[in-house]
Amino acid sequence: MEYIIGFVINFLNFFACDNLMSAFFKTNAKKNKKFIAYLIKFILMNIVFEQVMSGMSIPKAALVLVTDFVLFFSIYRTPYLTVVLLMWRVISSTFEFMAISVCVLPLNISLERILADPFIFTAVTVAYNGALYISSLIIKLWVKNNLNIKYISKKEWLLLAGYPFTNYLVVYIMLYDAFNRNDIRMSVLIISVMLIILSMLMFYLFSEISKSNMAKQELIAKEREEIAKQEYLNAVQSAYQKQRRLTHDFNRELATLKSILELKDYTKLETYLNKLVGNSQKNRLVVLTHNTIIDAILNQKYTEAKNQGIGMEFILDDLAGLPMSDEDIVIILTNLI
Repeated sequence: MEYIIGFVINFLNFFACDNLMSAFFKTNAKKNKKFIAYLIKFILMNIVFEQVMSGMSIPKAALVLVTDFVLFFSIYRTPYLTVVLLMWRVISSTFEFMAISVCVLPLNISLERILADPFIFTAVTVAYNGALYISSLIIKLWVKNNLNIKYISKKEWLLLAGYPFTNYLVVYIMLYDAFNRNDIRMSVLIISVMLIILSMLMFYLFSEISKSNMAKQELIAKEREEIAKQEYLNAVQSAYQKQRRLTHDFNRELATLKSILELKDYTKLETYLNKLVGNSQKNRLVVLTHNTIIDAILNQKYTEAKNQGIGMEFILDDLAGLPMSDEDIVIILTNLI
């Protein structure tokens, strides 16, 4: 029966700590892996090192911390869990003292009776571990729904948690001292409750700051998006107007060339073409594929590139029999280049 009760108590405590871990750290570990880690801890703490675990001692505290670190590190793979583990030790002990204080003061049960009566002590232990588990589960859900890790890093959240942790540490020290002197007073219990409530309020304040930062960042992002959209629309409009002018000029030049060709004035036609595409020496043929359209486009693009100091290298075959229309060749090549 003792082992069954111990199994339940330690189960609640272990997975309450795991709730806090999963609130700040992500893991792909399945539930069965966590349960195996818990079984290892239970066997070590309650069977293998049973004698060491009795009473309050430095070896016991060190053994618990080291075991918790190894097991939780195997699940979460981050050294930052050390901070959460230290906080958890203080929070867990504080809840234990608070539960006993409630029995001593409001319920008027003496400390000696609580420690001497196995039934009462077990009931108190199960109650505070159950409260720990439920509280940690609420914190886990609340953190995931309210604390936005996107704009405040997890390390920053752990640093911000320093203030609530300090409050719990103060409560722990006060209650521990009161238990050692066997002088538990209502004033100490009230101050302890107020400090814990203040810690919760501070976490709520952190969440509101996070939401405010998130709203500001989203507003800035939307403003930048609108500016980018407007700049894009302006660029498209400008390109459209420029293209219309080029199309108009191109049609006019084609009409002029057609008129000269109809007059069969080839000298004037050559002069006019040289004027349009530049000096014939600059547009010398460096590409010869036996496809007139391809040769014209590549040579013209080569000249443009050369004028801008850009080198071009061509590796081409004989394209005289290319089964594509001239219009498609012009569209594809000019766009690609």
